[in-house]
Amino acid sequence: MDDLSHADLAVEAGRRALSRSTAAHDDFMLVAHATSFGFQGLDHWAPAAYIQSRTVGGRAPAINLQQASNGGLGALDLAAAYVAAGGPSSAALITTSDKYQLPMYDRYRSDKRAPRGDGATAVALKRGSGVAKLLSTAVICDTTHEGAYRGGESMGGRRGRARMAGQPAPSNAATPPAAPPPPI
Repeated sequence: MDDLSHADLAVEAGRRALSRSTAAHDDFMLVAHATSFGFQGLDHWAPAAYIQSRTVGGRAPAINLQQASNGGLGALDLAAAYVAAGGPSSAALITTSDKYQLPMYDRYRSDKRAPRGDGATAVALKRGSGVAKLLSTAVICDTTHEGAYRGGESMGGRRGRARMAGQPAPSNAATPPAAPPPPI
């Protein structure tokens, strides 16, 4: 696994899911790839298209999602909407993958709050019968903890780029976090 890229992990997971699916490659109307970390090996690159070209092919939309730990469920929710709106044989491929490697991320020292591991998942979602039935999804957003990793840091300027390059972030006054939304 160490020699596979983020996207190649997802390709392998996608191929395994497809080998267990009865959907034809022409039935796939969406390829959705989710990641927690975001960086997938190359700057300004869309791994969903790479994954699509090495799994189902075709011209369906290939979409990348970065939604931290909720990316896989968000991709499933999006794919279910595509499949539900499609014809009786419509299908979608959902993949996820992450690798936490130096120099971008030190899995042992970068985050004291959570352990990080490498891995990938995939599901071929289609209408009709299969090994499981998706009854529903429910995705909501609670922004209460949005600032947990950002803290008071500004989103502008060179702060993010400086951190990526291993340089100390420039100092400036911290921006207080926004007030939490009222309860629903």
